[in-house]
Amino acid sequence: MYEYCVEKEVLYNYQLGRYVSYGIGVYLVKEKSRKRLEYVSDVFLSEKDALSFVRLCNSLDLEPVHLPEAIEEALLSGK
Repeated sequence: MYEYCVEKEVLYNYQLGRYVSYGIGVYLVKEKSRKRLEYVSDVFLSEKDALSFVRLCNSLDLEPVHLPEAIEEALLSGK
């Protein structure tokens, strides 16, 4: 089973300075083990949007191979 999680980041950009962003982590969960398979940094600026996205990925049991497309679609749709 795959589990998608929001991970808060504090990042720095020379034009913006310090800012808070939210990345998406994908974990493979088997019995008592949990292994991170993939991580996409700096995806959402809104925690609410990140949590909504992760809930959708988990409810759809999204395969990790489709994560980049799902992120692109979410960002283009503004949801």
